[in-house]
Amino acid sequence: MRTAMLHSLQTAPSSGKTWRTRVELYQGVQAVRGLATAWRELERAADHCTPFQTWQWTRAWLRTLRPQGAEPLALLARNEDGEALALMPLQRDRHAGMRRLIWLGTPTLQYGGLLMRPMPRREARSVVEALWDVLRDLRADYVDLPLMTWLDPGMELLTERERETPHNFSWRVDLSTFADWRAFELALKPSARRARKKRLNRLLREGEVAFVVREAQAAPTELLDTALEWKRGWLRAQGLMDSEPMREEFAPFLHALAVAETRVENTAHGRWLMAELRLDGKPLAVDFGMVLNGVFHSFFAAYDPDHAHRSPGKVALWLTLRWCMENGISSYDMLANPAPYKQDWANMEVPLWRTVRPLGASGVAYRLWARRFSRRARQMHAALPAPVKSLVRKALAPLRSGHGA
Repeated sequence: MRTAMLHSLQTAPSSGKTWRTRVELYQGVQAVRGLATAWRELERAADHCTPFQTWQWTRAWLRTLRPQGAEPLALLARNEDGEALALMPLQRDRHAGMRRLIWLGTPTLQYGGLLMRPMPRREARSVVEALWDVLRDLRADYVDLPLMTWLDPGMELLTERERETPHNFSWRVDLSTFADWRAFELALKPSARRARKKRLNRLLREGEVAFVVREAQAAPTELLDTALEWKRGWLRAQGLMDSEPMREEFAPFLHALAVAETRVENTAHGRWLMAELRLDGKPLAVDFGMVLNGVFHSFFAAYDPDHAHRSPGKVALWLTLRWCMENGISSYDMLANPAPYKQDWANMEVPLWRTVRPLGASGVAYRLWARRFSRRARQMHAALPAPVKSLVRKALAPLRSGHGA
């Protein structure tokens, strides 16, 4: 179903002109799928886009991984000439017993944000205000928009009333400031440089080591399934039985990303790649991610636990960084959520911002929780032993409504 709404907006005072923005509301899977052409158009035009805002990602997620009860919807802003200006992809679901609006793709996505055509700030603010006007009329208790980076053109406009500190971070290895791989190595602490080389040299002495990076669609189809079994084994050991990779639908989702590499879909100039480390012909580690706008976004990485003593994940990461530098890729993105290995490897920390806006009385209570208590609760949960953590997650599952973020 699609609904159109008109908004009169004022441009810069120097022009003295009033222009009209048309905001179209698309509700339901079929309606959102009908946005494919406009979606790709904005991918081409936007200054900032991550894998999680691409149509390719969205189509795969809608087809395979959308949680039961999550209703996809999207707001598309157009100018008077019908040109797409901005797209806000959302889903309406239930969380903690309340109806919420949150980024489409939650909880799988790692970055949220608008797709927006470059425009003067005043006009961009008017477009965002028009989108908010439509959101207020939707049936929900609150709007929760997390995981926005400062690169997102809509981030400041969406959060300008909040004045909050970042609620999360992502970590990157920035390679852009180094002339070559040797310069990057020399910038590391001597102990880190020695440890990383020692791991690789030890593996080289044990057998024939091969490292290859391929287009995902050219990699063996069973490689993703093997990596997923490794990952699931690790999650079971950690007591994280309700994590996204544990879902039966996660394997079809990964395969949908890997095979959807076509000229028509790939309008954001991104490529899903598979980096593989092998020892004597057998896979040891896999890193599956998208290269987009000069950044390798590592979405899914895993290693064979039977070879954990050989540190295959760390060796593979070291070789992937070198491949990135040799192929003109400016940074390696380990995405959101804290993890010790990310902080060990990264030389750049990217703050992620969140805005929560109530649309009803119950939404006010949720915003209070989100601002004051949720971060502390996550920290306490992360510090729990694995068995206790599993019990807590199981007890909270009804409140989280299935796979809510």
